[in-house]
Amino acid sequence: MQYVMKCWVFIIVLSLINLEGADQISSPAGTSGYRVVALAEKMISVVGEVEDFQCKTEIQYYREGNEYKRYRFTFFTEKSGNVRLRFSRPYPGVSAFYRKGDEKITIQPFRFLPIVKFRLSLTNPRVISPSGQRIDQGTIDYLTRFFYENREIIRKSKSQFSEEEDRIDCMFWAKDYTGREELNRYRLVVFKENWFPARIERYNQKEVPIEVITFKDYEIQFTEEKD
Repeated sequence: MQYVMKCWVFIIVLSLINLEGADQISSPAGTSGYRVVALAEKMISVVGEVEDFQCKTEIQYYREGNEYKRYRFTFFTEKSGNVRLRFSRPYPGVSAFYRKGDEKITIQPFRFLPIVKFRLSLTNPRVISPSGQRIDQGTIDYLTRFFYENREIIRKSKSQFSEEEDRIDCMFWAKDYTGREELNRYRLVVFKENWFPARIERYNQKEVPIEVITFKDYEIQFTEEKD
């Protein structure tokens, strides 16, 4: 009788091991997707604790897979909702200002003549990027919230999630954040030092690059300084 019981216990344990292994093999995409969504939640939480920050930003735009244009600017944002971009390429000296929720942006074309300003709609073709990106769609706050809003697509689609000691590197599918209908493939690199993005790559459905955004030299002021 004891022998029979041992056999049954062995069979049950073996079955459970096989089932567990089958889950791990069949759902890596789903597991990665949930981890990407959790990362977006973490980033939203951290951004919500920030009083203001600035960073240097570079965006490479592609046309038919080849680099087309490259923009460089310093990005400033405040918890109050004020946002400023100071360009160094291709418009050195030009600054752009807007307040979150506004439909217009103020352009200051000459740093040495601050009195010279003009207002444009955020949808004006003159302030739309080569990839169709509005200025207010390139903020870290907008992008992290956009990724979280796409959580169902991210969880159900094929994704990758790699975690190292100092960074997280993931790839996933989500909607085109500029408002077009087709899905895009994104690569997101986040440093654990501050949980802000270091790099965001966007590709079309044929895996052809659309744009690459890099962020560096963060200066972050938290609402309550962390230890």
